[in-house]
Amino acid sequence: MYRRILLRNWPKALRQAAAVALLMVVWTGQIGEAKSNDAPTVAAFTNFLANGDYKNANFYLQSGLIRGGNVNTGQIFYDIYHKVYRERKARALPHLATLYDYLSRLRPFDLNARYKCDSAREQTKLCVLVNDLALGMPIAVFQFFTKRGLELNRTFDGILPATFDVVDQLGMTYSLTDISALSQLGMAFGSDNFEPVRLANYAHHSDGYSRKHKFARQLTMPHNYLSINSFNFMDILIVAIANDVSHGSKARMSLRSNLLCQYVVHAARSYRPSFDYLRYVLANRQSFRASEIGKRIKVRNSTAEPFPSACVALVAGMAQNHGRLDRVVSYFGAQGDVDTARWLLALRSAVAPRQATPQGNTNAAVDQSGNGGSMAPAVLNTNPPE
Repeated sequence: MYRRILLRNWPKALRQAAAVALLMVVWTGQIGEAKSNDAPTVAAFTNFLANGDYKNANFYLQSGLIRGGNVNTGQIFYDIYHKVYRERKARALPHLATLYDYLSRLRPFDLNARYKCDSAREQTKLCVLVNDLALGMPIAVFQFFTKRGLELNRTFDGILPATFDVVDQLGMTYSLTDISALSQLGMAFGSDNFEPVRLANYAHHSDGYSRKHKFARQLTMPHNYLSINSFNFMDILIVAIANDVSHGSKARMSLRSNLLCQYVVHAARSYRPSFDYLRYVLANRQSFRASEIGKRIKVRNSTAEPFPSACVALVAGMAQNHGRLDRVVSYFGAQGDVDTARWLLALRSAVAPRQATPQGNTNAAVDQSGNGGSMAPAVLNTNPPE
């Protein structure tokens, strides 16, 4: 009652001004509480950044609609990178640098974190940048991100190491020179172990932005992969060889096989097979047959080899070091492929003199485990059999 009397005694104009001021205080407080950093406001702010409109983006900071200490700058950067800059690859790096600097000053973020990566923003769908880059980004893009803290050798539970994505595209997107460059940047080729089950689900290992790409496919795995705890680097190289790609020109596909086989030969001495490489590769690569050795197919201005020379040498080395080659020969005999069966028998005959090793020599040429042998030194022979 007392307050009513006091207000009633105020001049009319003053009472109206007080009422307006009170409404402004309440309205401003509600706006600040409802709009600051809420989803629509962050989306609008992100949209201006995606369009490179930093002047209007600054309005959100100056007005308090966006509070830098609470906004997820890493997620904003990740989203804009994929939606705007990814396909532009190295050409986008100057713009990407501006965006990174702007957001990191607003609130520092970790490029090695997991970020939501599907349009529905499901809590369980998280992806990592290093694997996204390994789907085909040029070395310059890797360099850009490593300078800003990205660890190329970082691994994550439930996600294949990015090295598989790189080697799977060898000859298609990446070269051996690229692998050397990535190694210098910190990507370790050879030290990782790979989960066979995760590899089997490779086609479903998607990030919602970029894994819907030409390399995502269901891999054919060794028949006994469920009984193997982990694959080494050589194992996944063999898986990559056994699973050919179905896109690109025949020349590019041939180059991929040739480079992968070269890489395996180069790394052969460092690993032991976890499964029977010879039977697995020959069962899955129908062009790896004796009748295809030396053949070249004209493809416009280039040529393709159904059974590349490096792969001939690799298969020959695996056969010469195989402890149960008779089973493989019998398989091709049953298929009516006499040429391949005869070729494999010839390889065994060629290695026979080396099997009579002196007493005490532990480096016998044949691995009696039946897992395909160590593949050294026979695979160092780069000349296909006559």
